[in-house]
Amino acid sequence: MSTSRWLIALGFSVSVSGLSVFTSTWASVLPDYYEEPGYSSDRDIGSDQAANEVIDPFGGGLQLQYKDMVVPGNGGMDIVIRRTYRSLQSQPGVLGSRYLSRRTSTGIGWDIHFGRVWSGGLSSSSAAGCKVNNTEVSANPVLELADGTRQVLANSRTTSYAFITKDRWIAKCRSDGLDVYSPNGRRYVFNKFHQTGSPTYYSVTRIEDANGNYQNFNYSSGTNNNGEYILESITSSANSTVIFSYDNKFGSNTLLRKITVNGRTLTYNYKQAVDNGLTVVGYYYMTSATRSGSPSHTYTYYESRPATDLAGLYSLKTATMPGGRKASFTYKLVRFDPVINSLLTTSVSKKVSAKQTPLYRPDPFLCTL
Repeated sequence: MSTSRWLIALGFSVSVSGLSVFTSTWASVLPDYYEEPGYSSDRDIGSDQAANEVIDPFGGGLQLQYKDMVVPGNGGMDIVIRRTYRSLQSQPGVLGSRYLSRRTSTGIGWDIHFGRVWSGGLSSSSAAGCKVNNTEVSANPVLELADGTRQVLANSRTTSYAFITKDRWIAKCRSDGLDVYSPNGRRYVFNKFHQTGSPTYYSVTRIEDANGNYQNFNYSSGTNNNGEYILESITSSANSTVIFSYDNKFGSNTLLRKITVNGRTLTYNYKQAVDNGLTVVGYYYMTSATRSGSPSHTYTYYESRPATDLAGLYSLKTATMPGGRKASFTYKLVRFDPVINSLLTTSVSKKVSAKQTPLYRPDPFLCTL
């Protein structure tokens, strides 16, 4: 049996002023019924939820999706900067959920990326030569899409490709990673290997369609203190260039500060994460996201421990849209399995929304040429 494993989420331990924090395991990255990220085809989301906001009707997790920037490309190959949030759903006292226990450069719960495959470093010169020869699915590749959705790549029964997902994404082995093909025929090249300890992962370096349109993802030549290469720019066949700027780029506390295209800028602001006034070392909250010349999205978080339990600690408390619409969230602990000592899941128990003043203005990021 092969001991190499493919995974999708990175975990590590931190110190929270004497508090014990969780480190993710290999199995914790697999899609879970009660904490599944992204938009699963198995969920009936309903029509009463905001377009960018979903409370999972099964597990109760809060998910937010924003298209912060869309740069048009040839043949529909747009560069989409998609910012996602997932509330923390793990056991009480745990920093991070099963999918977000790792530190990101966008603050607790938030992420911006363009696709990942987590891996123990499997490779092969043949299309199907890197299949995982194990008896359980926890060792298989898991594909993470830009919206946070995760799909297990199961072994194929053919020699023309190695893996396939339930939504018909297929993956072929390459000597330095994987080529993953979407159902619409686009090829995603995952061959930027991040040596982050255990687990490790590949980032996408190129996306191309059957007509030769492409996007290239360019990373730093060196890593930060966490072993991660930093995305510096995206270039495309439409001659567009997107630039990413960071604070503490090569340190342990890397934070994405700005994204720039054609002279317009997205700016992200943060504050130090705290727990009852004590610093949570190495972790930050995103407090605002602002486009040039536009009002900000602003956010607050639960920073103190509730009197009865820890539901909602570190999670989003309020989200205010540029037009003034404000949503407030409260959380509770749910035991889905009646077995004694089973895991508790943090779920949204209440949402309150204030009215929004509509804003009607052209969005330069949705019509950038």
